[in-house]
This record gives sequence, structure tokens and C-alpha cells, in this order.
Amino acid sequence: MKNLSLIGTLLVLLTSCFATKETTTIDSKKTITTPANEVVTSAQPPQKNDLSSPLPQLINHSRPPIQMDINTLLNRFQCQQTQTQVLSGCDNLRTQMGCDQLELPNPLWGAVTPLYPLIACIIFQTPPVVEKMEREGYMTQHQGKPSYYRRYVIWKDEKFQLLKNLDELQRLFAPIDSAQEALSYALMATPFQAQYNQTLNPKYRYYVNRIEDTQVVSTDKDYQILLYTKRQIGCGSHPTSTVLVTVSRNGLISYPSQQLAYVDPAEDNLCIH
Repeated sequence: MKNLSLIGTLLVLLTSCFATKETTTIDSKKTITTPANEVVTSAQPPQKNDLSSPLPQLINHSRPPIQMDINTLLNRFQCQQTQTQVLSGCDNLRTQMGCDQLELPNPLWGAVTPLYPLIACIIFQTPPVVEKMEREGYMTQHQGKPSYYRRYVIWKDEKFQLLKNLDELQRLFAPIDSAQEALSYALMATPFQAQYNQTLNPKYRYYVNRIEDTQVVSTDKDYQILLYTKRQIGCGSHPTSTVLVTVSRNGLISYPSQQLAYVDPAEDNLCIH
């Protein structure tokens, strides 16, 4: 009987050990089980040039020493200067040349050769005018408020003459013999602007790694001019873009594309009609 009791005790102990080992194995498997990786997505991409993004590199260039003698122009055209670019007191000339208003020239136009006294002829874009401009040609077209075409009035051969289109501009000023003349010619032949003494604004959204002032790079065949343009009409953002204008030495102009440079977020919801 004593032996039977001892055997029973041993069986109980063995059963308890096996049960404990099985439970430990199950618990161990539970501890090494890991959940599936969590994927986090964003509904919107991060804004370009947010507060944590560095500002682009800024490269400034000196403005070339190009000027025009405004007093000589006013005396020649018998106009009076106002507080704006618009000239007054020369209505007969304005009517004779078919202009809606006459304006002072951009001083940076002053490097074309030969340099005749010249002023800008502004013609507002109205339905009757569009067909005429498309037929006769014009120098530049500006979209904004208001939209307008630009031609030039010059004093040549002791009389006032109207420069209507780019062909006439090319015949008068080509060949283009210097970088400064190329800049003046490009500004007269396109609606773009030269920019100097630019600064960086941390509130702007920048889309390029470098902001560079206007400059002219000369090659054997042509001149490459970096100019700027801003969207002036419509609703939404009004970005500023760079334009690389090519001026050949015989006066041909090309600017195949623009590159978005920056935008002021304060104008994102601005509407100009």
C-alpha cells in the first residue's frame, strides 16, 4: 500500500510539471507576437518653403548705368511730366499717332543704337482695337487692369514717326552690338521687366533654389537676358516667374518658357479682372 501511495504521488507531480511547461510555452509565443506596421498618410503635401525650409540663395547684380534724358524728351515732344508715367499736354501728337495715352520711356531702354528720342504709345485693348493690332502688329501686349498694347513714337528725320511692330524695331536697331543694348532691346520688345536689388521675403513661397537679379550673358551668337514677369490678371495666386530671353545679334527675339520663382501668399485669393 505504501508503494501504491508513493506511485500515486509521483504521477501527480509529473502531471503538474507537464501542465506548467505547456502553459509557459503558450505565454512565450504570445510575447513575441508583434502587431502589423501602422501606415500614416498625409492628405496634403508639405508646403514649399514653409517656416522650416531655408530661403533660396540670393544673387544681386549692379544695375547697368543706362539712362535717358527726360528733359530733352519733354522738350522735343512738347509734353509735360505728371506724377505718373503718363504724359500730358501733347494731345495732338497722341491723337495723330493713334494712342490712348503717351508715357515716359523706361530709362533702361536708353542703350539702343542709334538712340532717337522716344516715348511709349499705349493703346487700350478693346474689341475694335484687337483686330487692328493683330493685322498691323504691336511691340508688346500687357494683360492686366487695364489690358493694353504698346508701340513707340520716335523723333527721326525731323518728324515724329510711329514704330508699330517688332519688324520695324528690328530694322531700326539691329544689329545688337553690346550686352547693354541687348538688355534695352529685350525690354522694348517684350512685356517683361528687369529686377535689381532684390531681397528675400520669409513670408513668400519660393519654388527655386536661387533668386538672381537681371543679368546679360553674351555668347558668340546671341545674348541671354534674365528677366521677370508677374501674373497680373485673373483669380487665385499671382506668381512671379523668370524668363530667359534670347536676343540674337541680328535682333531676333525668343523666350520659349518661364520658370515659376515665387508667390506672395497674401495674394492667393486675389481677383483682378
